[in-house]
Amino acid sequence: MLEWLKQRIISWLLSRYVGKWINVEKQNLHGSTQGSVWTLIADDLLLRTDCLDEFNVPFKVRFGTVKRLTVVWEEKTSIKLHLDTLFVCLESRPKRNLEVNEFRKIQLEKKRSQLETWESQLSSTLVPDPSAASKPADSSQSYRAFLDKLELTISNINLCFFEPSTYHTFGVRVDVIRFVNQDVDVANRNHVVKTAEICGLSVFVDFA
Repeated sequence: MLEWLKQRIISWLLSRYVGKWINVEKQNLHGSTQGSVWTLIADDLLLRTDCLDEFNVPFKVRFGTVKRLTVVWEEKTSIKLHLDTLFVCLESRPKRNLEVNEFRKIQLEKKRSQLETWESQLSSTLVPDPSAASKPADSSQSYRAFLDKLELTISNINLCFFEPSTYHTFGVRVDVIRFVNQDVDVANRNHVVKTAEICGLSVFVDFA
C-alpha cells in the first residue's frame, strides 16, 4: 500500500506542476519504488500548444514532443528530472482583432483576478494568522529545499522557430543541458553550488 501511495504522490506532482507545459496522460505513466528511491517515467508526451499564452509573447508553440520524461526522487538527497529527445517548434503569433464582447470579457477577468488578489492581501492584513506567532512560515523554506535538491538534464534538444509568412525556419540543436549539484567541502557544507553545462550547441537556418 505504501509503494502504491508513493507512486500516486509522484504522479499527482507531475500532473500538477509539469502538466502546465506537457500533456500528461495516465496511461503513459509508469512508476516504481525501491527503498527511498521513487521513479516515475512518462513516454511519448506532447507539449501543450497554449503553454505560452499567459506570458503574452509574440510567438506560440506550433508543435512539441518529449520522447521520455524521467523523475528520480531520492528522499533527503536529490530530485533528478531528465527530459530525453525534446523537440519544440515555435511560430509567430498572428495579431487578431478581438470582438467587442470578447475584449470586455478579457478585461473583466483581469479585474476580477486583481480584486481577488487585493481581497486576499487585505484579509491577511486585517486578520492575522493566530499560529504565525508560534511558528514561522515555511513555504519559502520548502521551496528552497526543493530547488536545492533539484537536478535537471535535457538531452537531444531541437528548438526551431517557423515564420509562416516567409516559410523560413531558424533553429538550435543542443546535445545536452545539465543543471547539477556540485560537491562542496566540509567547511561549506551549508552552501549549495549548482553547475550548468551545455554540450553540442549548433544553429541552423532553412530558407524555403
